[in-house]
Amino acid sequence: MASPLQRGIAYSSMAKNVKADPFSKLEIKDDSFLNTISGRDICANCYKSRKFYCYSCYIPTDSVKNLIPFVELPFDVDVIKHPCETDGKSTAVHAAVIAPNNVRILTYPDVPDYQKDGSVALVFPGKKSVPIKEYVKTSLNNSERRSLNKVVFIDSTWNQTGGILAHPNLQGLPFVTFEPRASLFWRYQKGKPLCHLATIEAIYYLFVDYGTAFDGYYNRQYDNILFFFRYMYYKIHSIYGAENLRVNQAKQLFY
Repeated sequence: MASPLQRGIAYSSMAKNVKADPFSKLEIKDDSFLNTISGRDICANCYKSRKFYCYSCYIPTDSVKNLIPFVELPFDVDVIKHPCETDGKSTAVHAAVIAPNNVRILTYPDVPDYQKDGSVALVFPGKKSVPIKEYVKTSLNNSERRSLNKVVFIDSTWNQTGGILAHPNLQGLPFVTFEPRASLFWRYQKGKPLCHLATIEAIYYLFVDYGTAFDGYYNRQYDNILFFFRYMYYKIHSIYGAENLRVNQAKQLFY
């Protein structure tokens, strides 16, 4: 049987407009059908006009719901979104649509009272952060700690994170992180380094590192979480031109 890196991968027709293809080794479902959808649908839940998915209800539209991929994650994800973050621009919505059984989006200050027994961890860089690979292995070897069943992400600008982190329901949660990578996000924060990721990239990389924790390799089972992100990446580049965006950093990103 061919390895994941040997199997053929279908890409959007817009990829030809991008000089470097950072997604070339990922196994993401063909998204070319999205280019054939010219109209908008009415969301089955809120009845608002949406294209591809409803960014308020986190569900796909009728035109794509039987065509897009769905991903099952090994544990749940809560995304705490800053109230000033625009719903339609948040990449966290991609995760909620693609992994609906595992991903929940909450708006600050709506923060659950999480268990403080080690089963819930906050994904955030810092001196106290533990790599996700190390954290889950320690969980298995420590009889006093339950297995990890949820991670919490913060969806905000870097300057807004301090206020969210101060919420009392986040106090006492262990911090976990993943290996730093550069971002492909087109709406990057001016003056911030490339390692400041879009939320969907952060979710993806956390599960990539988790996927390598036990077997030492990643078998591409979470690649489809980037389905809409990849489509938008090519779409944005085709409109504005690669020379105006971050395509020059693409080669160092996905592997």
